[in-house]
Amino acid sequence: MAESLVAQGRVLAVHADGAITVECASTCPGCRCGRLLTAGQGRRLLLPGLEPRAVGSSVEIAAPAAALLRASVWIYGLPWVALLSGTLLGVWLGHGDAGPVTGAMVGLVAGVIAVRALSRWMAVPRLEVRAAR
Repeated sequence: MAESLVAQGRVLAVHADGAITVECASTCPGCRCGRLLTAGQGRRLLLPGLEPRAVGSSVEIAAPAAALLRASVWIYGLPWVALLSGTLLGVWLGHGDAGPVTGAMVGLVAGVIAVRALSRWMAVPRLEVRAAR
């Protein structure tokens, strides 16, 4: 398997539809963000084809690093490019300081809206769950 970001967790519940509820024990040491699996609260993950895990068993949840990097570029890069483009358009249109400021705000809002719209069509990175080592 290619390089992945791995979080350690514990199975809190196994659901009939193939989902499991996981409590995260650790997150990526680089970001410590815990958004993938919120520590202490549990997160319900639908993982088709996963063999039944026993409640309380330790698992590793791996997310492909390349897919997370690609998603980060879209999420942060597109609004940034839109903000700069709006600012340049505002400078080109003029109107003193109001043009660039207005252009930057319009560009940023357009970038955020574009990310929200594109997120519906982008593939979600596939998580892999395996027994903890």
